[in-house]
Amino acid sequence: MLRSGLAALIDGEADLVLVHNSANADSARLPLAELRPDVVIVDAAIPGALDLVRWLRRGDPDLVIIFLVRYEWDEVSVRAIEAGASAFLARDRIREDLLKMIREGRGCGIGDV
Repeated sequence: MLRSGLAALIDGEADLVLVHNSANADSARLPLAELRPDVVIVDAAIPGALDLVRWLRRGDPDLVIIFLVRYEWDEVSVRAIEAGASAFLARDRIREDLLKMIREGRGCGIGDV
């Protein structure tokens, strides 16, 4: 449900292109390595989410990684930042803040939108 909602939200924007959508970290690695997107959104609920963030960060220190969490400033959001996420966003704030965070990229701050 979340993946399809995110895809619809992004696809509805003329200036954004969704290049890949994966159900888990393992199936995301090869397409992300080949496609080299500007921004990657990782949901904390997918298997291997934190390992994927670490892998992405090792591959591209400048990549914008937005990590979706259940609650802001919980243990998972802190671990995501430690793993290399650029920012985190609570799931209940997706509609209000995700598009802004994607567009602002590196300047999105950490949990402050």
